[in-house]
Amino acid sequence: MSFETISNQFNSVLTQYQETYQKYISNLNSTDNTLVTVSDTSLLGQTTISSTQETNVEACQSKCSSTTNCNGAIFDANNNCLLGSGTAEIIPASNSTSIVKKSLYYSYQLQQLNNQLLTLNQQMIDLTNQNSNQFEKNKKTSTQQNEIIQQNYQVLIGEKDKINGMIRQFQTLDESYKDGNLNVTSNYYKYIVLLFITVLLVLLLIKYSILGTQSGGGNSFYKESGFLFSIMVIFLILSQILKNVNIYVFVSIIIIAYIIYKMQILTKK
Repeated sequence: MSFETISNQFNSVLTQYQETYQKYISNLNSTDNTLVTVSDTSLLGQTTISSTQETNVEACQSKCSSTTNCNGAIFDANNNCLLGSGTAEIIPASNSTSIVKKSLYYSYQLQQLNNQLLTLNQQMIDLTNQNSNQFEKNKKTSTQQNEIIQQNYQVLIGEKDKINGMIRQFQTLDESYKDGNLNVTSNYYKYIVLLFITVLLVLLLIKYSILGTQSGGGNSFYKESGFLFSIMVIFLILSQILKNVNIYVFVSIIIIAYIIYKMQILTKK
């Protein structure tokens, strides 16, 4: 195979590499979590969350899309559909199909294309060495070709490091996104509990004031209710400042127990 033929192949693969690289960057900057299939591959490193029997790879892909925390799946020749979570690496495997997010698919394609470019580049180097006598007659041309080859090699090595860095960055962003969702859910239930306790306290204080007045207690019950309400507000503010709702919950439980106790005494009267 001539140097020109290999060089043309190199340029063709390089074009594919550049196009795939742009798609990869666009996908990282989007919220597209579409799953795609990669034939004759498997996933290494993922945690299996379930295993089912599906009729075809499309059904397995649909199963993963509808399953919480499913980041990828493996569909083998025996119609086994293995759903997985966590980060994984695509590896070659016959009679198996990987189902992955587009970002992982593009990173895999970039690695494959990068390896092809390195192989073609090495073929050009070997061909240059084999024809050293002929290149001696055309020293200037040979020097230029060697410079091009070395430049291509350095660029490819740099691109490979960049790809690995972006993959690590994507994994970090994915983990941060999951942690953020957990924090939002936790805060949501925390505020629901605080709202429930506050509403319950207010209703008990109102009922306690009315019951105390009906029992002949006069303004003393309104004052006591106001004092308890003030304590509730103070500890609510302190819990937000100290970022510890347990203080407010603890005081609220004591106030609720106290009001219920006093109401039982008033009812017996």
